[in-house]
Amino acid sequence: MSFMGCIGYLMDGSGLKELMCTIYDPVSVYKMLQGHAFTRAVRAHLRIQTPLSNIILEQLDIGAEEQKAIDEVMTDFQDESASLSSLNQIPHLVSLAKKMEHKLTQFKKNGLTAML
Repeated sequence: MSFMGCIGYLMDGSGLKELMCTIYDPVSVYKMLQGHAFTRAVRAHLRIQTPLSNIILEQLDIGAEEQKAIDEVMTDFQDESASLSSLNQIPHLVSLAKKMEHKLTQFKKNGLTAML
């Protein structure tokens, strides 16, 4: 609950409250940003994080070979034949992680809200 309250405090004035108010009642949003409606807050943050991640991923230069490797890894996880510890040994995923870090560094330069 304290962590969610910290996010609400740090993101005050960023537009997060207004975005959440398009989905939830303003009273509920106030409680979520204070850290009291924990489950609802987690759900809201995941709903916001997913499209933001998609925007970032669309801007990455992912080749066909990398996309194929990612698809294979996802299929392996669905079949439960892969483990999390093996991910850092797949060259295409390591390359993708580096590209993602670089893109996030570029986004951080867009301002204080982007740094959060």
